[in-house]
Amino acid sequence: GNQIKKLGTWIVDLPDLRVVRLHDNPMIDPPPEVSSLGADRIREYLRAMQAVKRWDPERVVGFNRGGCEYSKAELSAHFRDKYVSEAEAERARLDALARSVPSNGTELRHAVFKPAFFRRFTRLTRVDVSGARLESLPGSMAECEFLTTLEADGNRLGGDGALPDLGGLKLLKRLSLRRCELKALPEWIAR
Repeated sequence: GNQIKKLGTWIVDLPDLRVVRLHDNPMIDPPPEVSSLGADRIREYLRAMQAVKRWDPERVVGFNRGGCEYSKAELSAHFRDKYVSEAEAERARLDALARSVPSNGTELRHAVFKPAFFRRFTRLTRVDVSGARLESLPGSMAECEFLTTLEADGNRLGGDGALPDLGGLKLLKRLSLRRCELKALPEWIAR
């Protein structure tokens, strides 16, 4: 058997490729949760990884399937340095904040499966993966100590181990798990 662990981004440039069989390979990138879903999902994942590579982990505070958000304070400092007039800087900041950082149409739902994703973006305060067809959330999400909001509505999180232990996230104020096929709430919620 093969011992393929990583696929290059070359697969993104093969739009007619319909079947990729990676069974029995010790896949790391894309992770098995993605590589088992076929060529389209692998391409989607690789495009998402290309988009995410351009984000500044020191400044990203929000993540959703369509892009990321920078903190207001970070944007304020950035625009204050860039513009002479305070009013001009504020207009530019508000415009940037309204636009956020889109992924240019790339679906980002599989980005969260990269093991290092949440280790890289530890300043996240908001994560919205609603409707992303996820069957589990990565354990590394527990490393986002500033997380206040996690929305994961409409995913298939009913299996064992689908929800990591987030009991250590002391700032978590909003957890939304509607329509997730849960059979019971995880024990860490009671702590």
